[in-house]
Amino acid sequence: MSFNIRNLVILSFVLFAYVYGKCRTSGATYGTPANKARASQALQSVCAELAGTYGASETKSTCRDSPENVRFNFILQHVTNGQRVIDATECMNGMNKEITGCNKGGDTTYTNWRYSVDPNTGLCQ
Repeated sequence: MSFNIRNLVILSFVLFAYVYGKCRTSGATYGTPANKARASQALQSVCAELAGTYGASETKSTCRDSPENVRFNFILQHVTNGQRVIDATECMNGMNKEITGCNKGGDTTYTNWRYSVDPNTGLCQ
């Protein structure tokens, strides 16, 4: 039994090293379910804009407005050294987890990428 518990503890530490994320606990929400769906629907154009080659620790961001006076701030950051390419599909998969899993947006770092989606009151500047 101790062998299984030991393996579970080791696995937990390994997974934590590769995935760290959390939902925001304060700030604006997406508003209505329809508006939250709009954030997901915006990902095709958002990730077409954010996809490409990133240098070490490079960050790109963009913003989209909704008709409910809520803006969606999207941030994609390469968190490792060297250059890395991300395509739109990988971007969309990561960003959508921050939308569908979190009412106030989320921020998750995986092995190479940090995905952040943050709904806020008002329009993009």
